[in-house]
Amino acid sequence: MLEAASASIYGGGTQEMDTADLRIQLDRFDESLAAKGLGLAERSALLDGVEEAVLGATKLRPVSLNAHVGLEALVCLIGRPSIRTNNGDIELSDPSLEEWRHRLVPFTYDGMLARRARSVGRIDLDGAHQGTGFVVGPDLVLTNRHVLQHIAVPVPRCERPTHWVLKPSVTIDFADNPDPTVADRRFPLIDVMGWGENEIIDGITSHSLIDMALLRVQLDDAETPFPPPLELRRDVRASERHRAVLAIGYPAPPQVLPTGPHGQFDIEILERLRVLYPEYGRKYVSPGYVTCQSTGIDGENDQWTFAYDATTLNGNSGSPVLGLEGNLGVCGLHYRGAWRKENLAHAMGRFTELPFLSSGDVAWQ
Repeated sequence: MLEAASASIYGGGTQEMDTADLRIQLDRFDESLAAKGLGLAERSALLDGVEEAVLGATKLRPVSLNAHVGLEALVCLIGRPSIRTNNGDIELSDPSLEEWRHRLVPFTYDGMLARRARSVGRIDLDGAHQGTGFVVGPDLVLTNRHVLQHIAVPVPRCERPTHWVLKPSVTIDFADNPDPTVADRRFPLIDVMGWGENEIIDGITSHSLIDMALLRVQLDDAETPFPPPLELRRDVRASERHRAVLAIGYPAPPQVLPTGPHGQFDIEILERLRVLYPEYGRKYVSPGYVTCQSTGIDGENDQWTFAYDATTLNGNSGSPVLGLEGNLGVCGLHYRGAWRKENLAHAMGRFTELPFLSSGDVAWQ
């Protein structure tokens, strides 16, 4: 993934960079770190890692842990921000937006981004954050099957269950920053309408499984209007390689952090997380690019999965991945990510015939 990361940053493949070009990029990165308040010693150590990572990538050399840390910071801090929402909208003056500002301006000024973001909610069990979901029908929410496994019990077994029993107090809250004492955007989840047949096991990534679940919301007693659906994109070209995309969800504190060579927590990554996420469990907008598209070919790892490089964490599970074009239709459903490597999403255009998504109640475009 180092080659892909260096290509996305510098606009090229794995050919060697000119030394002067690399120096210019490093100087820009140093200015960005200084603006964020990092001291000289911190910046020097981080820049050394960045330089090693980039040179290792362009020359196909293995790199050290320090280089991996530098490359992740380069992707996350300069090119792959996460921006907090306010009533669904974002602050365009945020300095971390940089290259993305011109792409987001049209959707911000016409209110499209805010309307889309307001249809994304946090799924909770008795007030505790479990994942993300988004509206796809009049009373329907789409999320991951592995999120469903945390909030419901499969009957009679995990593999190919016939139905599910939701645990008590399962809700979805569409607030920017859900508060257990404020319920004006919170709705109970009361039924499971469809799901991937196979159990999703923590720590095991199997691209042949469908990590998807469709839930029904109780609207009978709702005083607040239910958000409108986000349309799923039928056109798989919306998730082709190099397409710009936008994930919207609720990052949670990392369950596992990268460690150094002696098992200690990596201070640089902890600092990067502090800068990126001043608050966890609230709604963030995260832009990036598709790095590997789905093939649609049975038996291949990427049959219905595409990879992208926006910044996400656990808690983003079930986030919609929107194509940064047209009316921000949903081209993907985020289901997994890996440190310094990639994020994975189901390409919605590969699921137009999936029974629980092909009913007339699910919105498609």
